[in-house]
Amino acid sequence: MQQAEHLEAFVAHAWQAARMPDAAEWLQKNEAKLHEFRTWSASFQWPKSK
Repeated sequence: MQQAEHLEAFVAHAWQAARMPDAAEWLQKNEAKLHEFRTWSASFQWPKSK
């Protein structure tokens, strides 16, 4: 996630879900970053638990 430069968007996404202050403002200003993160996340092969 960090290598793909999506860490900031991931944190903002988590803030939004937790209704953290300033999350809505960040998301409005960085809509493209959030879209790129969501696209990356949907196609990423997450490790499976054993």
